[in-house]
Amino acid sequence: MDRGRIKTFVLLLLLTVNVVFLALIVTDRVEVARLRNEARVELTQVLSRMGIALDPEVIPEEEAQPLYFIARDIDAEREVAAMLLGEPEERDAGGGIYHYQSSVGQAQFRGGSFWVELVGRTYRISDTGPLLVDQMGLWAPTGSGDDTQITYTLALDRQRPDQRVINGQVTFHLVEGYVREISGTALWGERHAYVTGQQQDAATALLTLAGHLRERQTVSRFLQVEMGYYLLEGSGYLELRPVWIVATDDGWFSVDRQSGEIRSS
Repeated sequence: MDRGRIKTFVLLLLLTVNVVFLALIVTDRVEVARLRNEARVELTQVLSRMGIALDPEVIPEEEAQPLYFIARDIDAEREVAAMLLGEPEERDAGGGIYHYQSSVGQAQFRGGSFWVELVGRTYRISDTGPLLVDQMGLWAPTGSGDDTQITYTLALDRQRPDQRVINGQVTFHLVEGYVREISGTALWGERHAYVTGQQQDAATALLTLAGHLRERQTVSRFLQVEMGYYLLEGSGYLELRPVWIVATDDGWFSVDRQSGEIRSS
């Protein structure tokens, strides 16, 4: 067999091997998708017997989530106060409370929370989004409210706007179309991510929640399921715990992916 035929034979052999491997990969993915769909259908059937309806399409794809610790950053708080108030006077009120005051207004920071009061007509309703993101350095994709109050639920960051901090909110109080007060939770400070051990999957979390809610008899449907975080405040730090966030026809709940603890929001 001459060299040209050998080369052609090798190329055909490699092509055949690649086609076989591709077919195996496609078959494996199809099988995984089939098993996943079957598991979701079985889950909805079990939940139905527990008295709770669930559309299997609302269950998201799963992935591991790190646990975050955020050390309090006084300098970041000071910068935010300066951006909102100009050149405020700073006062350490003790107990971890810092107070800032200027002719524009006043601000107070304590642990993972803050409060700002503004005087005059400095910021309009349309300024709330830019205030939150550009000046305060907090990320939230959307807000809801009316002409007297707008509330934003914070997200992990710009790269993960789908992973919300279910109890991390910032509210703008409005008077005659202008921002008068801002209050809420801050995620300032350096984050430290930690890989956790085994985390609850969606099926386990939903069954745990359904069992917890059976005695209340007020929930009949799980409307939305997503991965997110729950914020806990420690001494000088914040902790972002991975959770499953579940919207029901009787409010929002979170299920801790490590401990299984259920919290209502």
